[in-house]
Amino acid sequence: MLFPWPTAFVILVQHSAANPSSHDYSYYLGSTEGITALSTVVIAATTIWYAIVSTRSLNAFRRQIRLSEETAERQLRAYVLGETASIFNVANPVPMFPGQTFQPTGAEITNPASGPGVIIQIKNTGQTPAFKVNHWGNICFAGVPLSMGLPAPLPQPFIFESVLGPGISSTKLLFMPQPLSTAEVASLRNGTGAVYVYGHIEYEDAFGNARRSSYRLLHHVTGGAIGVSTSLTFADGGNDAN
Repeated sequence: MLFPWPTAFVILVQHSAANPSSHDYSYYLGSTEGITALSTVVIAATTIWYAIVSTRSLNAFRRQIRLSEETAERQLRAYVLGETASIFNVANPVPMFPGQTFQPTGAEITNPASGPGVIIQIKNTGQTPAFKVNHWGNICFAGVPLSMGLPAPLPQPFIFESVLGPGISSTKLLFMPQPLSTAEVASLRNGTGAVYVYGHIEYEDAFGNARRSSYRLLHHVTGGAIGVSTSLTFADGGNDAN
């Protein structure tokens, strides 16, 4: 846009040159040419002001649209998270007094040739499907607190992906191939050790965004008697999502 500021001032300078003795700008401003030039300047200034206000309003409107779109996406997108987990085949319970008996819970030894196992259920708690869902998990014994990192994921020769619709769950079974040693069971009972269950879930939401959630749980004596309790609680760290 070309603003007529120079034209008004050219007329003003020409008038000043034609009347070098007086430089009577009040006379010029009272003339028809002066009024026209002044009006043009006022219109130009008003136009600029409206352009600035309109640009700011348009930018604010665009920001509001983006915010509304982001809010709608957060409300509608898929959220695939761990829902439930329970452990079994850990150790036989120890009676606290003579003659005490226990009802089977699954935490007692049911398969002496194998170590503890865990059933993890993940669920899409969002309102749209989750695509390309890939769930990796692991189970191991380690000290409390952790003195070193947990074993990293091994390369997966085959990646099996699935689709989880809204409210749909998926179950994964993990187990330790070897039974817990006598020392590990004793560590579980005195609270210096725990069975850790951890993993991550990768998926794509309906808006084409790559998503990931991770979990770290532990089976510890604070969650109940070893050999009786099947519960797992959240560990310190290792739980996150985007």
